[in-house]
Amino acid sequence: MKKEAIIIFFMFLFVTSSFGFVQGLKVEENSIEVIDQNNRNCIGCNCEETIMLFEGFYIAQSFTPTHNVLSKILFFISRTGNPPPIKIILNIRETLDGENLVSMQKETNGTYMIFDFEDIKIISGNLYYMIITIDDMSTSAYGYGLYKTIYDSYGRGSFFTKLTTTKWVENTQTDMLFVTYWKDYSPSLPTIEGPNNGVANDRCYYTFSTTDPEGDDIEYFIEWGDGKMFKWTGPYESGEKVIKSHSWTYEGNYTIRVKAKDTYGAESDWALFEVSMSKGKSNTPFGFIFVFGFDVDVKIIQLEPGDDYVDLEVLSKPFYIWENEIQTRNPGEFIRLYNAKGLFSPSLSFCFGICDDWGIIG
Repeated sequence: MKKEAIIIFFMFLFVTSSFGFVQGLKVEENSIEVIDQNNRNCIGCNCEETIMLFEGFYIAQSFTPTHNVLSKILFFISRTGNPPPIKIILNIRETLDGENLVSMQKETNGTYMIFDFEDIKIISGNLYYMIITIDDMSTSAYGYGLYKTIYDSYGRGSFFTKLTTTKWVENTQTDMLFVTYWKDYSPSLPTIEGPNNGVANDRCYYTFSTTDPEGDDIEYFIEWGDGKMFKWTGPYESGEKVIKSHSWTYEGNYTIRVKAKDTYGAESDWALFEVSMSKGKSNTPFGFIFVFGFDVDVKIIQLEPGDDYVDLEVLSKPFYIWENEIQTRNPGEFIRLYNAKGLFSPSLSFCFGICDDWGIIG
């Protein structure tokens, strides 16, 4: 392998590691490209070689997707010497000699190729083929190659070559270095149902729901407009109605904000809901909420100014919250206590104290 090709190849590794695009990144609003098939693990381990490209010579790699959408393919190009750019053609097919599901050509001058196309529907578990050739009859085309492994590195497909006048030849002892992606779309804009008006210190209940286009589980990020929030509570099933409660300490106008994300991290836009709280007397004894439990697991104690809370899990015995009356929270629930003071420790199985507000986070 030529020294210059090796240098360019490792420059590419530096760029990709710096920007992280081969790890799956947000490419447009409300969607994320996620890696499906990944045969680049041997990059930089001295187990790759180059097969040269020239017109009339075809290279194919079969692959088996695990998702029903294909949105992008990346593969790696070597360059020997200083040849001018050439056009590389990519076709995607269900069979080696079948019709093209995708046919694209792009100009390159080395290192790597990204073919980003409109989503195509495919069948998870079926075999597909990416077929690569060039469109250049000049001698300047000689100098470009395709990186492949020196052993069978991909167990879900095979490597093939052919000339225009010959049949396909399978080589089970090598595979192309490539990555395929599918595009995951975010959940729909969440809906919020509940009262627009209430009284300060009275607890209000709101229902949040949305659906995910792929049916993935969903988490919600809820801001109540008074500095308090649920940070990614869930997961919940797509379409499930989630009820959360909150009380505002002071009268005024507030904006509830909520967004959703799916299993792969694709986030929806923020949904907004305006509420107005009128002045009311405190419904809590002595102006605070008294809490206690005999079998809890304290998860987090966050004491930073402006963001102080205690998170705990209710274990085998009920947890009690005394506002205007005593409420019982059941085992298995995760509870957040805002501005909590008292005996709260991860090393103790019981706790008691006071807080300004509380919420169920799971």
